[in-house]
Parts: sequence; structure tokens; C-alpha cells
Amino acid sequence: SRQVTLLSFTQGIGMCLGCRTHSSQLTWLVGGGCLRNSWHIAVTTAIPPPPVSFCAQAGTGLMLGHLSRAVGESGKVLAIDVSQRFVGFMEQRVKRNKLPNVRVSKCSPKSADLADYAGKVDLAIIIDVYHHFEYPRTFMRSLHTVLRDGGRVVVCDFHRDPAKMVHHKPEWAIEHIRADQQTFRQEIESAGFELVDSAEVQELVENYVMVFQSSSK
Repeated sequence: SRQVTLLSFTQGIGMCLGCRTHSSQLTWLVGGGCLRNSWHIAVTTAIPPPPVSFCAQAGTGLMLGHLSRAVGESGKVLAIDVSQRFVGFMEQRVKRNKLPNVRVSKCSPKSADLADYAGKVDLAIIIDVYHHFEYPRTFMRSLHTVLRDGGRVVVCDFHRDPAKMVHHKPEWAIEHIRADQQTFRQEIESAGFELVDSAEVQELVENYVMVFQSSSK
């Protein structure tokens, strides 16, 4: 059967886990935050199982075990990060936890560096890390070549609004987050993606969620 590839960008302390629903959809439960904050959101994406999971900017790989189990033996997790140190952490985690369906590699700030998987990624999840992208349009164009036609990108990031800060100081929103939601949307759309959903999640005060679909190559 056709494999489905999930691309997940998360901070090192974030995590993702997936579970199949009764229909042909896949519900991804995405969790992350800081030591004083934890939250969970559910994003339902209409993609057929079984999935192959791809993690980019995956930090220390805290979510890899969850993704490995979610995709099953027929799936694959591709975990990448720009930091060689974090890549080393993930390689150790994969070996220690015996995750044979997880591949770890180093990317660059401008490219996912996954030419072997061009057109094979079905879903990208980018959690609390897009605002760190140094070359957002360039990297997202690279991501577009990796995704299949109709592949999706789920972006969860922080509002650049001091009034919405609960677990961060108000000034953090302006000092740390490089741009607002509309700017991020425009950057991603310019790379060949179309916004298909913008979820309102009650549990998320500081964050928003946008779902994009890859246009035809």
C-alpha cells in the first residue's frame, strides 16, 4: 500500500503523536511548550494510512518514539535538524529506543536536504519553530519539492501579540517572534502552498494553527 510521509518540525521539548481515526483520516495530537506550560491540540488531516513520518528541526527528538509507533512498521520517520549536536542526540535516542523506522539527518537553514524523498512527503508539522527559520521562503520552497502534490503542512506558532502571552513575558512576543501570523502565511504561500484551514484551539492562547496544502509542481 502507498506510504504516507509526515514532516514534523518541532522544538526539542515538543512532541507529536498520531492515532488513526475510524475513517480514512489521521488525527495528529501535537504537544509542546516549556517547563511551565504544556498544551495539546488535535489536527485532523485527510490522508490515508499507513503514514511515513518525517521530522525536520526535530531538536533532541523527544517526539520520535511517538511518531515511530504512530507510523508503524510500514511507515518511516525522517528526522532532521540544522544542529549537528541535536542530530547526535537523536541518533542516540533512535539507537537506545530501537526505532528502526526512524532516519536522522542534518539539514541546512536553506534546505531540507532530502533529495531522495522528493515528492514523497505527505504531511509536514511545524511546531513552535517556524519563527526561527532564517530563510523561510527558501526553506519552504525546498519543503515544497519534498512534499507530494496535495501534501499538507501544519504550522503551529506564537502570536506576535503581547496581550496573548500567558507563559511568556509580554515583551517576549515582540523581541523573540520575528513576524506576525499574516506575514508567515504570506511567506509560506509564496513558496507554493495554499491555506486550507486555520484552526481555533481553545487550549492554545499564545499559539495559532494554520494548515496549508502543496500546489502542483
